[in-house]
Amino acid sequence: MQTSTSLTDALTLYETEFLAARNLAVRSRREYLNDLTDLMVYLTNVSGVTDPAAVSRRHLDGYLAELDRRGFSGATRRRKVASIRSLFGFLQDAGMIQVSLALKLIPPERERMQPRVPSEAEYKRLLDEVRGDIRDQAIIELLLQTGLRLSEVARLHINHVSLPTKISKEPGYVGSVTVLGKGRKQRSVTLNHKACRAINQ
Repeated sequence: MQTSTSLTDALTLYETEFLAARNLAVRSRREYLNDLTDLMVYLTNVSGVTDPAAVSRRHLDGYLAELDRRGFSGATRRRKVASIRSLFGFLQDAGMIQVSLALKLIPPERERMQPRVPSEAEYKRLLDEVRGDIRDQAIIELLLQTGLRLSEVARLHINHVSLPTKISKEPGYVGSVTVLGKGRKQRSVTLNHKACRAINQ
């Protein structure tokens, strides 16, 4: 049965019941809440809506158009659509709205962007900046040689790293690092001699 509640109360309930029951990383929870808080501000201040049951498809499309005007990337807007769908799906299951109009939202096309590789000059400048700081040198080499995310490197412990018996350019002498990535999925990443040498130091 549909019940009346405010947008603020709905978001609080979503956070305490839905997000708390999911095995989501802290950053993912924070992003979902930031996305939905921004939506609430838009609905309240721009559309004058305070009840989830009063939210229409036009309101949600207006919000997505606002995100485009703000210059958000397609990837960010896609994530925000996922956040909105998640919230309104929860509200429908909880009986706070009859139908989730968010399911019909059309996310922007996925952008196919090639990662930019630092030039040799940029690479050398980065290393010059951390010269003399062994820990920071290891972090920079690890990032540049593996392409790991900053959040993945921040979660690493020494026991996640395996170095070869001999650090060399010769074939067969590679290390590895076990990484907990997006969706808390674990994977193993190969370490070349540069990364191994920096970590060993």
